[in-house]
Amino acid sequence: MVHAVRDLWEPLIGSAKGAYQISFADDCGITSDRTPTLRQQVFRRKMYKAMEALELSGIVQTELQGVMNYPQRGLGRLLLLNAHGIVWGDIRRKEMCARVDELNASRSWSNQFGIEPIVLQRFHYGLGDALVCAHYMDKIPEAAKNRMERRKEPGTYFFRDTIRGNRPEFALRVFEGLSHMPILDAVMGIGDGKFVRKAWKARLTGYHRNRPEIDTVTDFLPVDEFWREIRAHNGSKLFEPYQVD
Repeated sequence: MVHAVRDLWEPLIGSAKGAYQISFADDCGITSDRTPTLRQQVFRRKMYKAMEALELSGIVQTELQGVMNYPQRGLGRLLLLNAHGIVWGDIRRKEMCARVDELNASRSWSNQFGIEPIVLQRFHYGLGDALVCAHYMDKIPEAAKNRMERRKEPGTYFFRDTIRGNRPEFALRVFEGLSHMPILDAVMGIGDGKFVRKAWKARLTGYHRNRPEIDTVTDFLPVDEFWREIRAHNGSKLFEPYQVD
């Protein structure tokens, strides 16, 4: 991702009037680790429509985040689909912010934790900011989050990395969810962002073809069957199989 963004920054992204980091987090992406349903297609369609409304091009990657301390009371933990991306366009910043505010206030987007569903942050350092964002997009969700209430704004919340990191069984549950999200499906190009995705995909497939044979798996189990076997011997009986739309 970093190489693809660097290669296309000058001819494509940097030539726009504004480049930004964008984040998406909507209620449609909230599910439970007990009965998880990943509504990837719904989430993708909402992001695509939002990008069209904002008249932005971009490349966006979906991830799965675990929340350790909610809802508690024996009801399991939360899993959250969210996404981060690099976007660019020629609309004035003031108008862009107004459009984001309109989307966040609309019935199309909601977040039960009081977090803005769509967050846009302008790049102040050009390519440097974009490369940092590319690293962030492609990271593994190694840390779980805790839901924290804002002291000065009761009833509104934010998420903070846990001090002790992920619990092993929860980390495995998140990894199970990621295995249902093929990497090529997790990355979406919109507008001219399709060229960045194409460059990224070419690098990814080229790397995979050139991997030493010892590093590759020659016999794949179907994902659902693999995780059923894992849970039969090691997993919690409270965990149901993932459902993916």
